[in-house]
This record gives sequence, C-alpha cells and structure tokens, in this order.
Amino acid sequence: MRVSFTRLVKINTDGADRRYPGLATYGDIFHGSMREFIGTFSVFLEVQTTLVAEFYVVIHVMDEAQKMGLTNV
Repeated sequence: MRVSFTRLVKINTDGADRRYPGLATYGDIFHGSMREFIGTFSVFLEVQTTLVAEFYVVIHVMDEAQKMGLTNV
C-alpha cells in the first residue's frame, strides 16, 4: 500500500515481554496529522527481552514507513 501524505505521520510503538526474558511481542499504530488511521501491525517474537522487542519495532517501523512511501515520520 502506498500512501501519499505531505503532512506529518505519528507512529506509536511498543515492545514487551512476559518475564525476563520471556514471550515477547511488538507492535505499532500509524496516524496521520489529522488523527486519521493509516495502519497497524503486531509481531510475536517468541522468547526475547523487552529491549530486543523495542529494537525490532524501530527497525520494522522504518521499513514499513518506507514501503508505504511515508517521509515525514
């Protein structure tokens, strides 16, 4: 999906695990500057730490933003 926005895009992210280390997941929500919903995703990582989940979400968000054609994130 290609989105052509010239305004800012806000991305809320979170990574978490259960115990340390434990079952981990991460996800995000993409919003436009007018609070419009653009997209979301979540990923299960199996056994990892919270720090690893947080690193993965940043990498995945930047990759998805590039695929969607978002430049002002």
